[in-house]
Amino acid sequence: LALYARELQFSLAELLAEHHRGIPAYTILPRGMGDVDIVILDSRARKPVAAYEVKLGKCSHNDHVKALERTEAVGAPVRGIICLGGADQPPPPRLELLDPDKLAAIAVELARRSIAAISSSDS
Repeated sequence: LALYARELQFSLAELLAEHHRGIPAYTILPRGMGDVDIVILDSRARKPVAAYEVKLGKCSHNDHVKALERTEAVGAPVRGIICLGGADQPPPPRLELLDPDKLAAIAVELARRSIAAISSSDS
């Protein structure tokens, strides 16, 4: 399961990096706070633009609180939690919730963007 979870995080990081037009990264926080599962850096890899925690199951209020705490420590303007099993309740206002439906919508939009880019370069 740990290998599956790690590969899933890497795949989601690639998807979100393309979505934010940035570079995927990983961050270990100071003072024993743990890590942030996905950090997206700007295109020059200088500053974080987004940070996400990933949960394979359903997210609870405590998961939202921990995710907000960890992602705020990175200093990215976009902070989120990926809840692959959905969420018990909405997250705090400063925390974006990505569930499977929202992730699928992002993937479809990226596919459309790629098709448009290919079509315009063929012209």
